[in-house]
Amino acid sequence: MTALDPGPVTIRASAQGVTGSGSLTVAAAALASIVVTPPSAVLLVGQTQAFTAAGVLTDGTSQALAGTATWASSAAAVATVNLFTGLATARAAGTATLTASQAGVSGATGLTVSAVVVDPTPPTAAISAPAANATVTAPTAIVGTATDPNFLAYVLEVAPAGESSFTPMATGTAPVVDGVLGTFDPTLRLNDLYTMRLTVTPR
Repeated sequence: MTALDPGPVTIRASAQGVTGSGSLTVAAAALASIVVTPPSAVLLVGQTQAFTAAGVLTDGTSQALAGTATWASSAAAVATVNLFTGLATARAAGTATLTASQAGVSGATGLTVSAVVVDPTPPTAAISAPAANATVTAPTAIVGTATDPNFLAYVLEVAPAGESSFTPMATGTAPVVDGVLGTFDPTLRLNDLYTMRLTVTPR
């Protein structure tokens, strides 16, 4: 027997003219946990970052909690977060924990805020492999360089070709020189053309 929808149901079985029955109630899947993304973030004072929350239900499925979860910051002097949208704003150097809650269930992520340092040297952000327009059919290491004299962090993002909405794929808080920046797994995505973007943030 497979439960399809919540509600009461009567089950009957018959054999050789004899019928028996029983009843049960199928309960709706409940919210078990909340996953907040990105799992961590590094911002400079004045920058913003949109966080999202997804609810994992007791039946193993998940659903977006946009507009239904409420958000809070553990250190409003360091970073504030919009109560309903999850948009965080970096206010001062330090660390804060951002929490999304719904129905008594919470999920959290960390945010580090650094002060802005005047740096006349532009950062180096370059992807060397795979080559442009390469065909990727299996999980592939993305190799490149992310450095700056006042390095703070890098983020490797991906988006379907032609689209402007990028999704973080990997982040790092240590410089990388001709090394692995992250891994692109095409088996988790639709067959399509994708654009990768590497951004290096100096202090």
